This record gives sequence, C-alpha cells and structure tokens, in this order.
Amino acid sequence: MRATSDWLWDVLNDEYYVTMVKWATTTKLAINWLNRAQNISILTLCEATTGVCTKKHEDESEGWLHRQNEKPLFSKDGLKLFFTRAIPQGGRGKFFHISMSISQPNTSTDTLQSITSGDWDVTEVLAHNEDSQLIYFLSTEDGPKRRHLYSADTFGSFNRRCLSCSLYDGCDYISGSFSLNMSYFLLHCQGS
Repeated sequence: MRATSDWLWDVLNDEYYVTMVKWATTTKLAINWLNRAQNISILTLCEATTGVCTKKHEDESEGWLHRQNEKPLFSKDGLKLFFTRAIPQGGRGKFFHISMSISQPNTSTDTLQSITSGDWDVTEVLAHNEDSQLIYFLSTEDGPKRRHLYSADTFGSFNRRCLSCSLYDGCDYISGSFSLNMSYFLLHCQGS
C-alpha cells in the first residue's frame, strides 16, 4: 500500500491496529485503524489499484472507543458511506447513531449527516436500499432491553419507522438480515 498523506504515514509508523477491512466497491477497500490506546479511530477508503488512501472519518475520545470492528455500508458507487458513531445527545450522554458520509465527485470534501438521533442506540445497521432510499437497522428506541427493526429515509428529514414493534406479542428482541438484492428479509424473534 502506498501512503500519500502525512496522516497515513503516522498511522503506518505508529502503533495502530487494523480493526476492520471490507470491500466498498470492486476496487476500493474500507480500513479502520485504531491506535494502541484505543482512543483514536481512523476510517479510510483505499484504492486497491493505486494504494492511495483517503481519510473518511476520524473519532477521538478521552476514554476507549467502542464498536470499532463494525463494518460500514456503502452505496454501489462507493460515494455514500453509512456507519454508527457515538453522538452527544444533549445532557443525556453519547448514543450510537447512524451517520451518512457523502463524497462529492471531483472534490476532496465529504458531507457528514446524522440520520438518527435520540437517547437510544442503533445496535446494528443491516442494509441500505438504494432504490427506495431507505436504511434498515436495529435499535433500542422502544426500550433498552428491546431490539426492533426500523427503517429510515436517507434523504430529507430522515423519517424513521418501526417495522417490528407491533408484529407479535412477546417478541421484543429482534434480529434480521436482508438478501443481497433487498427482495427478501429474515426476521428472527429472540423473545421478550
């Protein structure tokens, strides 16, 4: 891998762990780096054909950063990136929410937007449907001991809907997965 930026040389020459690697497109790799103290995390997007890496997001904390091995979701063209990060929610502390980073073509700047917010956590981002412009995720919005399936718009006011909250009595802890083409999904009730 060719390092083209000072920050990447610092990462490669310092004590950083690689906590996640994922193909973003057919030629781009997403790599998450975490320093030895585990309080600085850098998410990069690297072009496999050239070795050029671009910093997409950096998190820093006074304490340990959690959930550093989660894999982000990408749009097919690789210009949109969805990931969770701890976001302050007023005086209530930090909660994990979905952020969307949009790369502007022919520029080095990205737009970062929060899709979800509130005093609850997004526990897992499951899928992104580009046709309907929806992101699907599990969250504790309905209560800290519950996990339900939600969708949220990835444009406009980011309206969200609970898709599993009223499906079955006694089913308050959900897991799920989607088929690659988003035509089907599997919803698994794990109890109350």
